[in-house]
Amino acid sequence: MGKDRLGGKREEPATEQDSLRVLVVGRAVLPFGPYVGGAELAGYYLVASLAGLGHQVDFVTDVGDLPRLPEGVVVHDVSTWYKKATSSSRASFSLWLLQHLVANLLAARTARALLRQEKYGFDVIHGYGSLATLLLCLAQRRIPVVYAERDPGPWEGQYEGALERGVRKCVFRALDVEVFRRADHTIFLGVDGENAAKTRWGVPAEKLSTIPNGVDLELFDPHPRAGQVEEWPHLEPGYCLYVGKLTSRKGVDQLLRALVGIDIPCVIAGGGPLREKLGLLAGELGLSERVSFLGSVPRALLPEVYRKAAMLVLPSYADTMPFVLLEAMASGIPPIASSIYGIPQLVQHRHSGLLVTPGSIEELRAAIWELATDRVLREELGRTARATVVEKFTWMAHAQQVVRVYERVRQQRPAHMEAQV
Repeated sequence: MGKDRLGGKREEPATEQDSLRVLVVGRAVLPFGPYVGGAELAGYYLVASLAGLGHQVDFVTDVGDLPRLPEGVVVHDVSTWYKKATSSSRASFSLWLLQHLVANLLAARTARALLRQEKYGFDVIHGYGSLATLLLCLAQRRIPVVYAERDPGPWEGQYEGALERGVRKCVFRALDVEVFRRADHTIFLGVDGENAAKTRWGVPAEKLSTIPNGVDLELFDPHPRAGQVEEWPHLEPGYCLYVGKLTSRKGVDQLLRALVGIDIPCVIAGGGPLREKLGLLAGELGLSERVSFLGSVPRALLPEVYRKAAMLVLPSYADTMPFVLLEAMASGIPPIASSIYGIPQLVQHRHSGLLVTPGSIEELRAAIWELATDRVLREELGRTARATVVEKFTWMAHAQQVVRVYERVRQQRPAHMEAQV
């Protein structure tokens, strides 16, 4: 049994008898692939891992300019000129809503056409978009439906205004909660989401589970590849690093305030609506010479940014199980992160990183100071962080847990269920 390119132990391919045919329906909001984030990234690695396990996979998604496709995966492209028109700008919440609406409708339409074409010859449907998944639940009952909930819910986040907050809550109640109730099974990234579905929304426990994200251990590694050219040679190693969108719920302003009085440079990799305000805040706090804003960094170039860092700081108010946390840990970098949602499942305090209360500048400052001044602790946490993701958080391990969910829902699904087209 060898090592799989996705980072886990290579399992024996599924035999013809236990091989499943899976229809994975992405949100189709962004092109899927290994260099994007969120559900698109998770979808890419899931379908590649399922194919690696010997299962047959059809993937409904936006292909975009993907340079390669996972072997054994049949992709059904939903890219269209009018979808691209809605996704050409993300400057406002209304355009964001339109983008997700159009993408989910197109994904559902493509999936339904494929189901009819294949005479419903799939063992399970796995959906990533709440609207598309709900439409598939309503359109047919023959094939069990599994839904992947990727967000912590609008009650956990900070938004720009009361209107956006209210709309998000209404959409979540109308779509996500309805999917929890109608789908055969819902997979969450953290136990907080699973518990909320049980206690707040009354979803039976047997229809819920928690399966964390994985990480690409080949891409994110403590050691650079031979002959690799540095993209940012001016960045001196040993900085405090933030990677992610520059939005209010990420708490980057708290990071800047916590840096006051600590003699450590900071690198912020990411773009977003708060970029200008954060730059002004850094100036007001006297941090301009110590804080570097790299802007949005392509995921393929992130390994260099991680390797040069002394620590990753993620002071989010709301998050599920951020990919950047897994990527930094895989790179041997100790994280400082908010103790919310699925993060404590990944980061054990003072074992593989440090956890802080979201919004507490005092705790955040103390954690940064401790890692900045204690090299032994920093290196110990970094080694444990890497060992943790290698052991428990590979994409192959993720896919194997998902397959067990598939098998369970197939056994539980009544044989008399028939399609409603």
